[in-house]
Amino acid sequence: MNLVVPKNSPIKSYADLQGKKVAIGPAGSGLASMSVDLIAAHGVQKEGYKYIYLGFKEVPEGIKDGSIDAGFVAGSYPVPALVELSLQKELRIVPVEEKVLKKILSESPFFATDTLKPGAYKGSRRKLLS
Repeated sequence: MNLVVPKNSPIKSYADLQGKKVAIGPAGSGLASMSVDLIAAHGVQKEGYKYIYLGFKEVPEGIKDGSIDAGFVAGSYPVPALVELSLQKELRIVPVEEKVLKKILSESPFFATDTLKPGAYKGSRRKLLS
C-alpha cells in the first residue's frame, strides 16, 4: 500500500490527512477497507477526512489535477501507475509510522513491509505495508 502525495504537499504523515481529500481505493475493495484502518491506526478517524473511492488509474489523475490531496495505490514496486505519474509530476510516498507498522505486523503476520530506495518514484526512502 502506497499513500501518494505530490512532492510539495504539506502532508508528511498520516496524521496530516485530517481535513484532506483522500482516495482510499475502489469502492468495496480490500484496499479501501485497509486504507481506512491504516489511517485510523494513525489516529485519524473516517469522519476526520473526506474519503473518495478511486481506482488505481484514477488516483494518479487526481494527484496530477489536484482534485485529491492524497491517494492509496497498492502493488509491488515498481507500481506502473506510480511510475507513469512520477514521469509527469514529482511525488512522495508517505511512510507508515514505525509503532503502527509493528502493531499491524504483530496482529496480522500475513502482511510484510518493504522500503523504497532513495529516488524511487522521484520520492525518498519510505517504509511500506504490503
